[in-house]
Amino acid sequence: MVYVKIERSSTYFSRYQVKYKRRRQGKTDYRARLRLTSQDKNKYNTPKYRFVVRFSNKDVTCQIAYATVAGDVVVAAAYSHELPRYGLQAGLTNYAATYATGLLLARRLLQKFSLDKTYTGAEEATGEDYNVEADDEGPRPFTALLDTGLKRTSTGSKVFAALKGALDGGLDVPHGDKRFVGYDTEGKKLDPEQLKRYIMGGHVSTCCFSMHDMCVLNASHACLLVSVRSAGCCWMSRTAAYDQSFIWYKIIIMITIIRAHGSMRVLS
Repeated sequence: MVYVKIERSSTYFSRYQVKYKRRRQGKTDYRARLRLTSQDKNKYNTPKYRFVVRFSNKDVTCQIAYATVAGDVVVAAAYSHELPRYGLQAGLTNYAATYATGLLLARRLLQKFSLDKTYTGAEEATGEDYNVEADDEGPRPFTALLDTGLKRTSTGSKVFAALKGALDGGLDVPHGDKRFVGYDTEGKKLDPEQLKRYIMGGHVSTCCFSMHDMCVLNASHACLLVSVRSAGCCWMSRTAAYDQSFIWYKIIIMITIIRAHGSMRVLS
């Protein structure tokens, strides 16, 4: 009879402890969560706020939350499916829409805590790295930590578009500029013009142009319409679908409305 080595004894199975449910499902990185939610003892019951960014196939979710023993408490939230109220009808998961969602959350949160007048944020989306400065005579800026979940934090990720929107909206989120679109690893500096181009949807316009030229070569009008819709340009008129200045105009109008109204619902 062949000898069979017992790899795991009954002692192993009697002491085996299963992992948390959300870890087994692959939904939560508890190592990162522990560091984002642990609060210093000398701060007593002060909440540790997180700027949560999550993506789905058709939506972008931005929340300000903090952890309690009973569960997480969401202080404020903004979703990209709200952007049609401000003038953006389609392309609700691209870079520009993610930026606008982060900006909407920042203005909504500051308005809730009556800080929107004190911390107005960046007056214009220039692509420059913006850091809010504390008011010596008033309350300090609202601080939150970026929570990316299981999203890979590579350079140019849309997570940092939401971060940029929150920063321009007046929130204080500890960050660096190395993961923004346009950062040059060799020159060790950020190109604000390229970042502004992505915020304003310039890359969407370039995609529309390239697909338009391809479809003109194929002489297929049906292919043209399908390409424009797939690029998220179906909210533009057929004659202006390839005008980059028109896309910039629409997004600038939307950002201005978000800044002016904050959490108010504006019907386009």
